[in-house]
Amino acid sequence: MNPKKIMGYKHIILLAVLVAIFFWKPILHPSQVLYSPFSDLTSQDFFWKFVMRDTFEQFGELPLWNPYTFSGMPFLAQHFSKMFYPPNMLFFLTDSVESLFNYFYPLHFFFAGLFMYLFVRRLKLDKFSSFIAAIIYTFNGNYVMYVYAGLPNELPLLVFFPLTLYLLESAFQKDMPVYAVLAGLSISMLILGAHTQKMAYALIFFFVYFLFRLAAIYASARQSRPLFQAAWFFSLAVIIGILVAMVQILPSLEILQYSSRAGGIDYAFASNGSFPPQHLITLAIPNFFGTLLHNDYWSLFPFWNYIIYIGILPLILLLFAFRRKNPYAYFFSATAGLSFLFALGKYTPFHHLLYTSIPLLSDFRAPSRSLFFFIFSLSIVAAFGMSFLLTMRSKADAAYLKKTVIVLGAILLFGALLFSGLSIFKAEILHKGNILLESKYSQSSLDLLPLEYYQGKIERSFIDMRDGLRTFLIFISLSAATLFLWLNTRISARLFRFLAAAIIIADLWIFSIPFIQTEYPNAVYNQNVLPDSLSSDDSLFRVIDLTRLALPQEITVRYGLQNANGYEGMLLGDYNQYVSAMGGIPPTIATIIPIDRIVHDSMLDLLNVKYLISDEEINGIGYKLIKNQTVLLYTSSEKPLFSDAALEVSSLEHVGEKQIYIYRNMDVLPRAFIAGSYIPSDRKNVFSILESRDFEPKNMLVLESDPGKRVNAGFKEADVAFYSPNRIVINASLDSPGFLFLSEVWYPGWKAYDNGRETEIYRVDYIFRAAHLEKGNHVVEFVFQPLSYTIGKSISSTVLIVIGIYFVLCFRKRKNGKDIKKRAGNA
Repeated sequence: MNPKKIMGYKHIILLAVLVAIFFWKPILHPSQVLYSPFSDLTSQDFFWKFVMRDTFEQFGELPLWNPYTFSGMPFLAQHFSKMFYPPNMLFFLTDSVESLFNYFYPLHFFFAGLFMYLFVRRLKLDKFSSFIAAIIYTFNGNYVMYVYAGLPNELPLLVFFPLTLYLLESAFQKDMPVYAVLAGLSISMLILGAHTQKMAYALIFFFVYFLFRLAAIYASARQSRPLFQAAWFFSLAVIIGILVAMVQILPSLEILQYSSRAGGIDYAFASNGSFPPQHLITLAIPNFFGTLLHNDYWSLFPFWNYIIYIGILPLILLLFAFRRKNPYAYFFSATAGLSFLFALGKYTPFHHLLYTSIPLLSDFRAPSRSLFFFIFSLSIVAAFGMSFLLTMRSKADAAYLKKTVIVLGAILLFGALLFSGLSIFKAEILHKGNILLESKYSQSSLDLLPLEYYQGKIERSFIDMRDGLRTFLIFISLSAATLFLWLNTRISARLFRFLAAAIIIADLWIFSIPFIQTEYPNAVYNQNVLPDSLSSDDSLFRVIDLTRLALPQEITVRYGLQNANGYEGMLLGDYNQYVSAMGGIPPTIATIIPIDRIVHDSMLDLLNVKYLISDEEINGIGYKLIKNQTVLLYTSSEKPLFSDAALEVSSLEHVGEKQIYIYRNMDVLPRAFIAGSYIPSDRKNVFSILESRDFEPKNMLVLESDPGKRVNAGFKEADVAFYSPNRIVINASLDSPGFLFLSEVWYPGWKAYDNGRETEIYRVDYIFRAAHLEKGNHVVEFVFQPLSYTIGKSISSTVLIVIGIYFVLCFRKRKNGKDIKKRAGNA
């Protein structure tokens, strides 16, 4: 290739090199895995991808149902598994689910930067300013937290949000429908892969951007045709995006009706995770409130949602963005402001106004998740600021820059005085910190470690605060000096660009790179003795971990153990109510069911829970202690973790020991059995029957209506002959008519076939399934065939085929056009 042509791609090549350097740990250590003690990558995504690969490998089918958590629930419909997001299909083929993430993150970060670069170029900014936008977008503290928090479902948003805007802008500017079709495919990738809440926010953002572009098109053309053309392109893109993603959309809409959020969420829950206003200081000093890396973070959780650091020089660049009066600069400044205002949530009336007026927004919590759009917009606005500096033409421009340098000097002087004050008054500050800590500790209702543990963190927090201020002073000094030299023409344009890029990269990397951590799998999956104790039992059963720490789902799934609890983004509402009632607590909208004891034993028996894990002794005649073990207790900024063996992980601290008990439930009911009687009951009265001391679950089922069936069979265990996520086969022999009870959660889409003929599935005992059988031998097959998935798959497949035909026709038309031009040239 021509060297000059290669140099034309130098910014893209440099971006690829920078991403590779940034992620050097996972890239060069494929035997290790990305890790943090808080990582959802470990506790959720590793689990989801393992279920995908294991189901496909064992049974040759896609896991539409997940039998491993919460006694069984939809897998595809959850949306969090992102099974049909194309890059995730690679997990079906790999032997090491965890190691694939080592390349999954770097590739997404590179393409995120690339598409941001292309989008800003499409806005007619120069290559270097576009490169600066890409650097800020790729390495800012907020997005890097996606890696530390283990949130790969944020990665499709990083990549396809700027790509969609680039393609929409290309369609508007070039008046070519092919870009609208491609934008539609990009939107479908967002829907299939991105976090549901941010995907919804992104669609709203696209609509607002479309309105902005309509206004701009009308202002420049003053004609109706370009407006209709732009509206057609935008509508086409959105329609294609939705239709292609129907395979995911319809199952996800279905589960919403049955989730714990089906009745809506109150404002207290919706505003949970609002951005604390005091965290605005993290724009300048990201570690002002400490850091999880040192276990000294002392502000509100979640830490990773509240980091908004984009670097010092990019903040300064924002001051120059409006000197050229570009409408794009104003638009993205406005969207940054509105996104930030929304992120403040309960701290302003703005979020509550939208919560009450826009139904879609009332279904989501954590308003701080809108900070993605705040950072995205600031990255572009900073690029406009850099463009101004590179094209200063007038004395007024130079005067403005000079005033800015003087202001930076004043800030530097004030910061230096503040830094000196921190050193001089260190003892007094630490004393005030102790008083504040003791006050908060005495008022807390949480199960905390001893006060002395937190007192030992105060000085470390002070050091982080002081070091953060020092870093701020260093980079504001470097930025001011570079701008001063540029103002006085002491350096060339090439050197100025080099220094500006180097300052931004160094600044962002100093904060962000420490959060890219890897560990060996044996340190991540350290709990091995407990599942070893259970996996030798080859019967079909479930376990329940009342500690919620000793036997997490990412461990149990590797041993083929099925959980009655778990950790998922969305719970089935009826199951949440059932288990909460079983544990004697009110149901809450959460990602776990926080029971720590069993109040109604018969409800546990129905769940086929054979083993219980507890950190307290259980006194009950139905439970037999089979093992007790001392485990090590670790913590990382208050998050506890149990381990059978000593861990050498820098961000974990050993704080004590814990006794863990494994009990066998001696009254556990089999996964499938024949019951010979039933009680018809109104649904709202089912719990009063289940919780009664007189209720005998193996002899009597509670149905929500009277089917009018004749039953008089006695209790008898049925044989589960085959079991996979989507299909269960049961052999049963009855001397008299009865009900086949199956300890699996009822959900629409499950069908039952008795000796090959479809039969009705009854909802019994509030959450379970049953089928009526006549006298004789039966082979009953339960198959998960949700209509939502069947219809969605058909729509998605049809639209993709049509798009494929369209692209073939476009290619032929273009080829024929070239041939005609070639023949005309030869003539």
